[in-house]
This record gives sequence, structure tokens and C-alpha cells, in this order.
Amino acid sequence: MAAGVFNALMEVGFSLLLGVLGGVVLHRITKDKHATNEILIVLLGVIFITTAFSIVFHLSPLLTNMATGSALVNLSARNHRLFRVLEPFTPPLYALFFVIAGTELRLDVILRGDVLLLGTVYILTRAVGKYGGIWVGCTMSGVGKPIRENLGWCMLPQAGVAIGLVLLIQASPLMQGLSAGQQAVIHNMVNIVLLSVFVNELVGPPLSKMAIIRGNQMEEGLN
Repeated sequence: MAAGVFNALMEVGFSLLLGVLGGVVLHRITKDKHATNEILIVLLGVIFITTAFSIVFHLSPLLTNMATGSALVNLSARNHRLFRVLEPFTPPLYALFFVIAGTELRLDVILRGDVLLLGTVYILTRAVGKYGGIWVGCTMSGVGKPIRENLGWCMLPQAGVAIGLVLLIQASPLMQGLSAGQQAVIHNMVNIVLLSVFVNELVGPPLSKMAIIRGNQMEEGLN
């Protein structure tokens, strides 16, 4: 047990370290560049290299790239321009991302009574935790009532990281060493998370829009 926890911590730590290193390298190379084509080539090159290193050394590509982005935006406000260069790539990548995730959503699993029950409990407890945590935090910090009562609804949408972690679990070499019963439990967990993503992406955006309008007290201007 202790060895497993230690290995997990090492994987997370080295993934973050590699990502931060990639962010620093990107910052140093692109800080004096202005041509969009040059910046794009450097960006894609560093992203592919750090991702390759994370795969070769059995680290987390997800955490590595998240750390790279975090390092970039914290090193300089000017680095936001790098993300604008990558924006045209995001729609097809998002579409492909969701298509791949959808292949793991098995209707024969999510329609089972126990999975539906656990999925419903997970969706409700997540919503209560999100809204309740925001409400308590706003109350403790003295935030006004319009924000306190509406900000929590904006936390309901769920997609990117959750799906990324689900796909990471499915692709993990550790899955091959598990028994059939253990793999079945993990498949159930994966489908519960995907069910939650499906529901929250249907109801979350409309609720977020409503909350933003109400929180900014814009109803009168829209009527």
C-alpha cells in the first residue's frame, strides 16, 4: 500500500515538474518572437516533446500539459497570446476528445439499476458540494447576496478534466494486471463519471447562463 502511494506521488510530482519545465522553455523561447507561424511551431514542438517524455517515463500527459499551461500564464501575462495562437485547433480537438470518450459510454451498463442509482447519488452530491462550498465560502468572505446565491450554479458543468482522467484510467497499464472483477468495478466507475458528464453538460450550461445573468443583475436589461 505504502509503495503504491509513493509511486503515485512520484508520478504526480515528476509530471508537474516536467510540465513546469516545458512552460519555462516555452516562455524563454517565445518571449521575443512575434511571428504567429514561428510561435505555433515552437508551441506544438514543445507540447509534443513533453507529452512524449511523459509517456516514455510513464508519467501523466494530462498533468504535464496542465502544468505547462499553468506555468506559462504565471510567468508572464504576455503569454496569453500563445493560447490565442492555439485557439483555432481547439474545436476539432474537443470534438475528437468527446468522440473518443463516448466510445467508453456503454448503455447496457449505465441503464442498470445499481449504476443509475450510484450515478444519481454522485450527480446530486457533486451538485450539493459545489453549490454548498461556494455558498459557504462567499458567506465567510462577505460576498454580496447576488453572487453568493448564483455562483454555485456556474460550477455544475463538467467535462474536460473528468473525461481526461477517465481515459487515463482506461489506458493505464495497471488495468491489465487487475482481475476480471476489479476491471468490472472500474468500468462501472468510468460509466458513472461519463453519465455524470452527460447530465451535467446538458443542464449545466443553461443553469450557468441563468446564474451569470442573475448574478450580474441583468434580467431587467434583457426583458
